[in-house]
Amino acid sequence: MIVVAVDIVTIPELHVAPFDPFLGLAELAGIAALYAWFWLGLVGTPHRIATSLAVVGATALLVLLVLPAPRQYESAGVFLYAVFMAAAAYRWRLGASLVVLLAAIEVVVDLARGVAIDRALVQLPTVVLAGLAVVGVRLLFAAYRELEAAREQIARLAVSEERLRFARDLHDLLGQSLTMVVLKSELAARGLPGDTDAVTRQEIKDVVRIARQALDEVRQAVAGYRRPTLAAELGSARAALQDAGFGVAIENSLGRLPAAHDAVLAWVLREGVTNVVRHSGGSHCTIKLEHSGEDAILEITDNGEGAKPSVGPGSGLRGLEERVAVLGGAVHAGSHPDGQFRLRVSLPLARLSSSPAALSP
Repeated sequence: MIVVAVDIVTIPELHVAPFDPFLGLAELAGIAALYAWFWLGLVGTPHRIATSLAVVGATALLVLLVLPAPRQYESAGVFLYAVFMAAAAYRWRLGASLVVLLAAIEVVVDLARGVAIDRALVQLPTVVLAGLAVVGVRLLFAAYRELEAAREQIARLAVSEERLRFARDLHDLLGQSLTMVVLKSELAARGLPGDTDAVTRQEIKDVVRIARQALDEVRQAVAGYRRPTLAAELGSARAALQDAGFGVAIENSLGRLPAAHDAVLAWVLREGVTNVVRHSGGSHCTIKLEHSGEDAILEITDNGEGAKPSVGPGSGLRGLEERVAVLGGAVHAGSHPDGQFRLRVSLPLARLSSSPAALSP
């Protein structure tokens, strides 16, 4: 009874042109080109439109290749090319759905060219399982990348914490002692008798000058060691916004940056989030870090009124512009037609600057 039922269920054959070997070779060449382009230049990149075009194009060429082929030709192995591309191109839910869809398309194509339904369905589990295996591998690679990123962030935070500890110790040990040397030297210079020779007076003045210079150098060193990091500021920004009642969304695809760029973006993030908490009056904030060409982009968006104008040099948005300008970047801030306030900073990664203005707190 089952065999009879299977024989009855058929799909009419499509009347297509006979299989042309030369056209088939051209289609195979097109599929190979799309396949190579996908794996060598698209997979894992943010080029979503090009990736989708490659998957759709490969699927269309496979259908055109298989449809006029003789019935005895097995199409499952060929369709695996499109299945693997779809499984690797998208997140696992969409990828798994496309695997099932492409397997169903392969069955429909087989039925359309006159293959018996039992023979068309026998390859369906193999195609689906092979595609889901690729989805699983993609998940493993994604988990591995996240683990590596987490390890790098932990290492950077550990270094940052050690820098802060060293800065505190340096300030406590040398800063106070040098301050006392300066004060005592000034008192000694003032208390010199009137008949003290000029050489002695000059020596005392040199002691005061050298002590002041050493104190300034210690303070500059402490300021440099207290330089913030972008990774640490992202965690602080999330906590500050959540404590203030904001919904927070953070997207970070920048990866590792040069130290000067990392420090400037960290200061921008700190100032921008502080402005959102103090002046926005909104309820949601989005922080986005990404590449745009050769620029590093930081964008802070909130659904409130945004920051108030700065009141003097080195403060507020004006201070951010001064820091960013040192590295050749630009700051754009203002309300958008969608009703949101946006602070956008772009830093060209090709230009490095060793200027201390970019690093000082």
